[in-house]
Amino acid sequence: MKKIILQSLCFLIFSFTGTVQGQDNVSLSILDIHSVSGGNVEIIASVVDENGVPIKGLGKANLELVVEGNNTKDFSVEPVSSAKSPLSVILGIDVSGSMKGVPIMEAKRSASIFLDQLDKKDFVSIMSFGSKVMFLTDFTEKKHEARAKIESLIANEQWTWLYQATYEGLDKASRAPTSRVAVVLLTDGKDEGSHRTEEEVVARIGGTQVPVYTLGFGQNAQVEYLKRIAGISRGYFLFTPNAEDLSKLYSMVIDQLKNQYLIRFSLTGPAGNYTSIVKLNYRGKVITARRGFMHFIVGPEPGRSLNPKLWLGIITLVFVIAGAVFFIANRKKQGHKQPQENGSIPEVSIMANKKINPIGFFSDTSKDFTKTVITPSQSRGEVGFEIDIPPIPFTFSLADKRNKKEYNEVIITRYDKDKEHLFSNEKVYLLFSDSSVSRPDEGREGHAKIFVDESTQTYKLEDLGSASGTRINNYGLLRNGEVWVLTDGDIVIVGHTSLQFYDKRQLTADTTF
Repeated sequence: MKKIILQSLCFLIFSFTGTVQGQDNVSLSILDIHSVSGGNVEIIASVVDENGVPIKGLGKANLELVVEGNNTKDFSVEPVSSAKSPLSVILGIDVSGSMKGVPIMEAKRSASIFLDQLDKKDFVSIMSFGSKVMFLTDFTEKKHEARAKIESLIANEQWTWLYQATYEGLDKASRAPTSRVAVVLLTDGKDEGSHRTEEEVVARIGGTQVPVYTLGFGQNAQVEYLKRIAGISRGYFLFTPNAEDLSKLYSMVIDQLKNQYLIRFSLTGPAGNYTSIVKLNYRGKVITARRGFMHFIVGPEPGRSLNPKLWLGIITLVFVIAGAVFFIANRKKQGHKQPQENGSIPEVSIMANKKINPIGFFSDTSKDFTKTVITPSQSRGEVGFEIDIPPIPFTFSLADKRNKKEYNEVIITRYDKDKEHLFSNEKVYLLFSDSSVSRPDEGREGHAKIFVDESTQTYKLEDLGSASGTRINNYGLLRNGEVWVLTDGDIVIVGHTSLQFYDKRQLTADTTF
């Protein structure tokens, strides 16, 4: 029997990850953390030995939980089950010409076996990549449909778009129907022809925070890339010299996915950014994992848990409707005066052409105001921010193709009537009443600036010389003139206000935004 080579991984130590080697080289990783109903938070954690074999049988006695520096005694630990935390998996399979013959046959057989081991409530999406990236299925619980697509694969593509496949797999994962998600990529080659670069893939991983399991085989596999991507995403890299052993690699992946831990605790604090630390006491050693997260307050629900993104949409809809009723009533009472005329400015507003309007409404003075209210499903768009302003977060869209709305540059600042002459009619401003957000002055336009890099179609954040700086992901601090490339999931802190960036565009070789 051929020996399977398993590469151990080193994880980057940032606020959102943490892995320390203990006795027997055991690794602890926080794969996911998110808010659920009733003010609860769920953590998905993985504990494996140096060979990638899950450590089973752990319980509350083996773990400590620290949230914002405070020990949390009231938490539960149990093995993950699809009933409580369903899984969404993207299976990416190389269909370049080098996979022809035995390799593609073994890949299809092994992937089919993998499907058999998924639970009924788990979702799967099939992706192929060669000279293009194709999603043969959306996320589906119908395993027979996925199996049919796998069986139809033919390895005859000229190129190997490995970087592109990784990027688009992560992008797809960001829209998964469940909070627990994984990408599994199989290849025997090196990247050829991708429109995405390795560094763009790395940046995308930071935005989605989805584990990528990379499976390589044969002498031409791009091992260093596969190891790097698996490592920084908290997934695993597995390798075998021969295609005949691919089923063993897939079995190791499913074993890891099925033997994770669900840690659940209550968080009574307000919505906002938090840092969690999980400590594992194992054979006399303490192994620590750290990860930051944004907590959303969502209400209880009967039956099966709803996706947190769906809850956020529902809550945002209620908030916008309530805000619309209040604002319309107030306009009637005030005689339809503009906000800057009566001096009443909302906590968050947008200024264009020196007209201030609350978030959630379009500025359109040519129509009756009641006709310009935007619902969350329309206004969220493809790119924007979830803004954490009590009592609940809400959305500010940077790009919304459906409503033909796109801001290529937005300046974040604080409104000051005495400095109104410094606001330009040619600029768009996102205004916060937070006194810790810097105002415009003779030397700067505001606190920070979001703009589109036309060459890469990425959104970037630049500090404009603010007094307090602009914080990224709860640890990085931008100062005057420093620029950050925003990726899906980045948390931006301006003054005392948190904004979580989202980018749900589907960027492929054939489509542009």
